[in-house]
Amino acid sequence: IRRIAPGVVVGTGLHRTPSQGAFDLEDRRLHGLLADNLARALGVADRLGVLRGQRTAGLETLHALGVGIALLDRDCRPVFVNAIAERLLSEARWLVVAGGRVQPVHPPLRGPFAAAVAAAEGLVVGETRSPGCTLRLVDPVHGGLPVTVAPFRPPESPLTSESPTAIVQFADPDRPKAPQAAALYAAYG
Repeated sequence: IRRIAPGVVVGTGLHRTPSQGAFDLEDRRLHGLLADNLARALGVADRLGVLRGQRTAGLETLHALGVGIALLDRDCRPVFVNAIAERLLSEARWLVVAGGRVQPVHPPLRGPFAAAVAAAEGLVVGETRSPGCTLRLVDPVHGGLPVTVAPFRPPESPLTSESPTAIVQFADPDRPKAPQAAALYAAYG
């Protein structure tokens, strides 16, 4: 997470499946370089007035990169979802909103998903050291979808009952796999 301007924060994250193994030091170094360069590019664009607004830039970037985002409160209620996540939820694919709460479509995964969101809240309020996790959600029709559940706290904002405490991220399952460099170029020109 990098602060690029007053009130503008950029964060990135990566995940791998267990079969791909852990990130090594070189992977972490390269991710750090990418995050630094992304923050610098957005900071320059912000100072030059290229960005129409703080949220718009971030949302357009996420959409261009094919990332679904849902910010959830401690009870799995959605505080914010982007267009990709909204489409997936409305189609009840992998995730669904039931009783006002986001939950996996596959019932056996509902407990682990809720526990991951609760663990994310624990880190935000300082009760645990859990950095988050990756879950493989299952849908009988569409197969598996890896999602990352991680702690989230808006910068310079006190934690209240309405604040998001977890961020759920996943790749757009309907988007053809494109090289990341091409997606970044499309997002930033």
